Amino acid sequence: MSYYQYMDISSKPNLHSVSQIPLLLEIPGKGQIKCQIFRHLSPITISAIIKRLPLSGLMHRFKTSMIYFESGLNIGAEKQKDIFKKGDLTFMVANGAICIIQENIHGIPMNVLGRLDNLDLLNSISVGDALILKKVL
Repeated sequence: MSYYQYMDISSKPNLHSVSQIPLLLEIPGKGQIKCQIFRHLSPITISAIIKRLPLSGLMHRFKTSMIYFESGLNIGAEKQKDIFKKGDLTFMVANGAICIIQENIHGIPMNVLGRLDNLDLLNSISVGDALILKKVL
């Protein structure tokens, strides 16, 4: 069974789920993107991220396939995958970065976190813009 079956965020969040956690990715002055992380995909990584929220950093780009910001977290490999689809939210162990996949990629092992709801806003951001991952209030 694919982990994508667990990551359908097109419907309303399940408020009774302990695994599904709604978050917001904020780009100050430009908007917010709804996202969901799923504790069962990388429980140690997700717990560390939740404890440190909000996480923020400057946006970097890796080719056209992903954008990321360094979180300052030092977490090891956990249930890593190396095939990702557009809209996936991941954690890169090598540099402690929160990554947003912008086109289907393979070959880069990362901890799976969840999915973003809509990537349209990401077309308007530039390298060096601030990104803030925070809890939904």
